[in-house]
Amino acid sequence: MKRVLLLAWVLSMAVSGVAQHRAMLMDESFDGTSLPVGWMADGVAQTLWMVSETNYAGDAANELVFYEGNHRTGEARMVTPSFDLTEVGHLFISFKHFLDHNEGTSTLGVATSSDNGMTWHQAWSEVYNASGNHSVCFEVQTPDMGQHDVRFCLFISGDFNGINAWYFDDVKLFSLQNLDLGIQEVAVPDIVSVGNLRVSVEVFNFGIMPVHSVEATFEIDGHWPVTETFPVDVPSLGSQILTFAQPVTMEPGDYSLSVIIDYVNGIIDEDADNDSRSKPIVVALGSVERFPMLEHFASSTCAGCLPFSETMNGFCEANEGRFTYTAYQMHGPAPGDPYFTEDARLRGLYYDLQFVPRCYPDGNAQQIGPIQQSLFEQLVKKPSFVDIRGSFSIDGNNITVKADIMPYIDIDAKVHVAVNEKETFGNASTSGETSFHHVMMKMLPDGNGSPFHFVACECQQLEFTFDMSSTHVEEMDDLEVAIWVQHNQTPVKLCMAFAEKEVLNSCFAYEYTDEHPYPVEKLEILHPSEQKGTTTEEYLMARWNVPVEGSPIGYNVFVNGDRVAGNITELSYAFPVEWGAFYVVEVQAVYSEWKTSVKQVAWERNLWSVAESSADRCALFPNPSHGIFNIYTALPNARMEVYDINGRLIHGQALTQQVTAIDATDWPLGVYVWKVISNGKLAETGKWIKKLDIY
Repeated sequence: MKRVLLLAWVLSMAVSGVAQHRAMLMDESFDGTSLPVGWMADGVAQTLWMVSETNYAGDAANELVFYEGNHRTGEARMVTPSFDLTEVGHLFISFKHFLDHNEGTSTLGVATSSDNGMTWHQAWSEVYNASGNHSVCFEVQTPDMGQHDVRFCLFISGDFNGINAWYFDDVKLFSLQNLDLGIQEVAVPDIVSVGNLRVSVEVFNFGIMPVHSVEATFEIDGHWPVTETFPVDVPSLGSQILTFAQPVTMEPGDYSLSVIIDYVNGIIDEDADNDSRSKPIVVALGSVERFPMLEHFASSTCAGCLPFSETMNGFCEANEGRFTYTAYQMHGPAPGDPYFTEDARLRGLYYDLQFVPRCYPDGNAQQIGPIQQSLFEQLVKKPSFVDIRGSFSIDGNNITVKADIMPYIDIDAKVHVAVNEKETFGNASTSGETSFHHVMMKMLPDGNGSPFHFVACECQQLEFTFDMSSTHVEEMDDLEVAIWVQHNQTPVKLCMAFAEKEVLNSCFAYEYTDEHPYPVEKLEILHPSEQKGTTTEEYLMARWNVPVEGSPIGYNVFVNGDRVAGNITELSYAFPVEWGAFYVVEVQAVYSEWKTSVKQVAWERNLWSVAESSADRCALFPNPSHGIFNIYTALPNARMEVYDINGRLIHGQALTQQVTAIDATDWPLGVYVWKVISNGKLAETGKWIKKLDIY
């Protein structure tokens, strides 16, 4: 019944979502691809406001962004639609923002106007001088309060040269209720890995009364709802993260996650509109370490490129081994850089490049200045769901590049391969730079890249050979190869995890080697009955074949993300398991000089048949099954009860026949405990598994 009520509640909220409750005048999260209706830029630099497919400020993409353009000074404003405040008493505004800082100080503020923007009254402002995330909430007290036609604006003032980009999200305008706790954000990533998922939600107190108790429920497709009561201490206009104690075991696929606030301080609060929130999530088979990709556009004829490049060079020295890099020499300002290429032109068109210098970290086209360490650390911490390995060898002027791409999710993307020279001198011109780093000489096959529809755990392999004598290369023994995978579609409505041009992962290829780190072949997981000479049911066994080419010196084995064996020489590995649990096994080939391949991946739920109870008393069959099972018993006055893995009774009935069919078609997939009670006493118990059809 709880599950039905939860779904009904979410549906009712979705239907009524266009109507704002009287306490919430505005709740804008910039989910569209352009400015919301009624919003407009004002003041200077009006073209520098846009909606970005990012989520730096918090919550899900999209968000509002202001990015520095031509070092303007003054005041830039983003203006909201007008509101009738004649019957509104105390009014509050809240929003989240993230500053990608360059230098100096920048002022952010909020102002109001009741004369259509002719006069602005400042409601709040603060000076910022460093990158970081912030949340703002305050009461608006200006002469415009109580008027019938009031507009609000976010304003940025000062020298915009100090700003790389400023991101904003979740702008709310509200009056206080007496008791009103709302959900700000479902604090679960858009993409998570298989295994136990802990659901968290951020709540905000829109009421006057402090909140001391919250009962909330979450539900994920295919799982029973989970309800928990949290003791909290959330003051008026305060927020808190609530994390449910009970984890949910997630298997690969697409899901909808819904969270509802049931009771606040033991009762229903006054505003139901903000009590529920849903989001789609994708469960990937695993994740890998991320190496951010830095694409640097510059020119040897650009006076401003010298200090930009010096900053980037210092950044590279401080973060060696943590990134991938390619620098494109562009044609301009004037005359053009002699190392400008057609591939560089294509990459400039891809990003709609307007001027140099520019640096795009992981494809973020809103980035303006050199990458800041704080933003870089954010990128490094993001899990990646694409693994990449590459190598290159040289034969005279010919370079041969090999690359392996292992995805952990299904996605459309492009693979880009750039052959760089680590340092060049021949393109020095009028900028004052005498040497240039990571200079792109050729992209393979070209600047458009290679499109793929990646399927989770299906490795894609690429190989290119090119004669570098047709390029500007200065020294064939000073090359590097950058490989990256970039999102190649507009954001999928189901999951907004990736911006349109986001780089999913990257790497530098192993250099000057004929030994490419080929992955293992035919990885499989065997049940005990399939393991020759093995009778125990306490282990599963991973087994694989040697790579089709190459001579690895050993293998690394990972189970559910943890390395359980390092550099072993055997072609199999047995590991302990629990009944009904889901396991992801990864095997990585290790080569000389500690080169490693991409990981091959296999997965399995431990679904071997469970030993039945003695047939003269009770038997349950088939086990496992897809949804219908039978229970046999000759016991007198017998009754059957079935419990889910969390101990909740989900089914019970009298067994009036020797064989009774149980229809579990609508039950979620998973492990269940069954009991047979005879004459009021427990007679038999066991486990039954409703299994996945796809495995």
